[in-house]
Amino acid sequence: MIPDNLNEEDLIFLENETQKAIEDGCKECNFRHIIYSTNISVEPNGSKVFFIEVDCPSCKCDYKEIMGVR
Repeated sequence: MIPDNLNEEDLIFLENETQKAIEDGCKECNFRHIIYSTNISVEPNGSKVFFIEVDCPSCKCDYKEIMGVR
């Protein structure tokens, strides 16, 4: 079930951007087996911020990165 404030295009965008991030791997060491979670933040003005939180088991870095805003 898709929440009322999201649509199918939003989920497709999230899926595509997540796939790119997984293929790229860790931005610090390029290790491809990252641990991640993705989220969508719906802002008061209605914009949607798509971001990924990454933990790299290889270099031990963790970061949050915005994948896009719609």
